[in-house]
Amino acid sequence: MKKSGFALESLQRGHPRSVFDCGQSEVNDWPRTKAFENQEERISATKVLLDQVGGIPVFYTIATGQIDFAGMPSELARKLPRRALPVAIPAWLGVSKVAHNKITVLLYTRMAGG
Repeated sequence: MKKSGFALESLQRGHPRSVFDCGQSEVNDWPRTKAFENQEERISATKVLLDQVGGIPVFYTIATGQIDFAGMPSELARKLPRRALPVAIPAWLGVSKVAHNKITVLLYTRMAGG
């Protein structure tokens, strides 16, 4: 753990994914059912922020993709690469209900100059 009591780690089988709750079932289901499997197959990478007690207040998933410039008009594509350009795509972001409340208070406090 870091001094703050939080640690950012790649998703692991032993992380408490089943108790993550952001209030949206589709987002809750991603780390519970698909994220680890997709990570093992190297389709995406999921990182989790672990709190002081090992819970997951926040997770995010990055997927890969590519931009193909072949179909662009030549005057637009002239200065672009002639091959597909690899990109990272933010695919999922989950903030638990508990963390959302804490983050909201922190942001308001900082915006107010506190």
